[in-house]
Amino acid sequence: MGIWSPITRDGRPDPHLALAEGSCTGPAQGSSDSRHRNRACTTAMSVQEPIISSQDEPIRNVPVTSVAGQQARDAAAFRRSMFALRGHRQSVATLALALMALIGGTVMALTVESLFPIMLTLSGILDTVSIVTAAVGTLGILCLVLLAAQIPALDRAFGRDGLIAWHKVLGPWSLVLIAVHIAASVLSVAAAATDNRLRAAISFVVSDGDLVLALLGSLIFLVGGVTSWSKVRGLLPRGLWWTVHLTLYLGILLAFFHQVTAGGPFMIGVAKALWIGVYVVVGVLVLTYRVALPLIRSAEHGLRVEAVVYESPGVYSVWMRGRGLDALGMEPGQFMSFRFLSPGLVWQAHPYSLSALPGGDLIRITVAEVGTGTARLRHVRPGTRVLVEGPHGVLTPVQFGSERVVLFGGGVGIAPLVPLARTFAGRGVPVDVVYRTSVHDRAPLLHELTDLHDAGWIRLMFLPGHRHEQPLDSWRLHTLLGDVRNAEIYMCGPVGLTDEIQAGLRALGATPDRIHTELFEM
Repeated sequence: MGIWSPITRDGRPDPHLALAEGSCTGPAQGSSDSRHRNRACTTAMSVQEPIISSQDEPIRNVPVTSVAGQQARDAAAFRRSMFALRGHRQSVATLALALMALIGGTVMALTVESLFPIMLTLSGILDTVSIVTAAVGTLGILCLVLLAAQIPALDRAFGRDGLIAWHKVLGPWSLVLIAVHIAASVLSVAAAATDNRLRAAISFVVSDGDLVLALLGSLIFLVGGVTSWSKVRGLLPRGLWWTVHLTLYLGILLAFFHQVTAGGPFMIGVAKALWIGVYVVVGVLVLTYRVALPLIRSAEHGLRVEAVVYESPGVYSVWMRGRGLDALGMEPGQFMSFRFLSPGLVWQAHPYSLSALPGGDLIRITVAEVGTGTARLRHVRPGTRVLVEGPHGVLTPVQFGSERVVLFGGGVGIAPLVPLARTFAGRGVPVDVVYRTSVHDRAPLLHELTDLHDAGWIRLMFLPGHRHEQPLDSWRLHTLLGDVRNAEIYMCGPVGLTDEIQAGLRALGATPDRIHTELFEM
């Protein structure tokens, strides 16, 4: 097999872009698969067999992304969640937003109606501010709960990264409004007092049990908000952060009672019935999709660990066996939340992408060790029961008329792209796979992609080496892929890598609606 290398900008051969030529076997001549096979055989990236050692190697430290970079990603995800929806996702998103707007508008109309006549005194103005901020802030918190409820229609419409972006927008503002509500309520009572204003304010808070509960609920919100701040959350173990976040449901319950007993627009009549109904609907949705359905599905499918397989240093695949897994409706590129009923893992559910869809009664996830939870996962014993939620995610095959598909994977981010590559290739769509890994030995599932490449089903470009040394900028992407304007592009990997690739693709004319990516970070 002859090997040649394209030259770099400085005129030297680029070993990271080594191409190979040779013969290969694959689909029958004359098919669309055969046409892609011929192209792959003449200009295919040579793939070296992974060198797998028996001992884990240290993982290279990845630079921490900047706050500005994270904000840019959040903004991009927010825009995608609003404007880059397709087909049925657009209709579902429109319906969901319309229902939320209708309920929110009705609540606000009842709130405004209750304000009149407005007392134009300091106490009256503060009371008005208190009522309005309470209504808007509480609606925001209920929306946050719905965003986290993993409702399939919302997940499919907005994608996980879109929902997370909404979460980050609504969360801080909701907490600020609740804080303003508390301050305005207390100051309004103090302003109306004729003698000791401090005593009047304290008496207002402690004299009503429902108000005391509401204050405790607000403190829980405050702690949850502070621990969700990226600079604080990075210092906390995931288990501790998850536990604190879980207590927010308790905070919502504690804050509810005073809303229908201690004054305000929701104490009587239709307004009270509507407000209680909103809480009931949100609570039912959370219990249904976060508790009941996962337990029912887990019992129905009886998922258990079949085997834990070493893939590469620090990366393992977990095979699980169950009953009737096709009924879960899993699509290539999706992920599920898995709770392994094993010591140290039972209290947390982690989202993992599916690296192999159901084949009979087996599914597979591929996991990198990045913390204590994932480190424990490799020691899970066969037969361990697994509870599942999902599937979730919108990194799925779309119906389109594009010329080809390009898949970008970084490290263990290659996991959801393997079933995508198999699916698209099986449909006769030309598939290019660009696989980036910083350490040559740490390339999970490379052997599977190599087999697909050797059979002529895909064109594989394996690029070992740190991205800062060989960036995937527009020049290199064009060298690898040529014209990408009519390609559907999927990517999964570290945020720094996907940001870099997206910038290069946009410079080459790829439009945002053809670039599919999904982030799972809160």
